[in-house]
Amino acid sequence: MPNKGVHQLLPDMADIDRALDLAEAGIRVNAIAPGIVRTRFASMLWKDESSATALKSGLMLGRLGDPVDMAGTVAFMCSDDSRHMTGECIVVSGGTFSHL
Repeated sequence: MPNKGVHQLLPDMADIDRALDLAEAGIRVNAIAPGIVRTRFASMLWKDESSATALKSGLMLGRLGDPVDMAGTVAFMCSDDSRHMTGECIVVSGGTFSHL
């Protein structure tokens, strides 16, 4: 595989074939499926207070995510604690009903 940055691998991360190919080299391939996170990318969804309120009402935790809310999952996935995990996608959404 050519040298790729993480941002270039993200579209491929849910691909089980990629996980199978890289598992032979001891490389784990996993992904995070975030809910609505207060980032510039998702700002059109939450900048308007009425839109943000509507989004929050559909979340079990009642609040939108912040980038730091993804950090623990990322740390887990990068650590040896996840050494027996590959080809998985973890939903970090504040309690939305996800259908991946």
